[in-house]
Amino acid sequence: MADMLERVIPAEQVPTDPIRCPRCNKRDITLKGNVTRAFEERLQDGNVVEQKFADELERETSAIECHDCRMRFLIMTSEEYKLSVANMQLHETLLQYSPNYIKAANTLPC
Repeated sequence: MADMLERVIPAEQVPTDPIRCPRCNKRDITLKGNVTRAFEERLQDGNVVEQKFADELERETSAIECHDCRMRFLIMTSEEYKLSVANMQLHETLLQYSPNYIKAANTLPC
């Protein structure tokens, strides 16, 4: 779905029970991420002598795609989200110093 808009969101803002779209609260969504199973392995003289696998799989959701809103929400930790926002603000500030930057003509003084 290439025509979706992307937005970053901290994980604590994702509605759960059941998981749904952070924008419209609908459930026609696609979850993207990774599924893993923890394991423990004991080696002796370079050979595996014991292996234990966890009974349950662990799921980490990295994105929610809402088919109603046409939005893709990239899920981050709150720390990653704060850094992403700060990076975006820095990028916007740097753009203003570019010789190609054009100030909007319809801005009003505050």
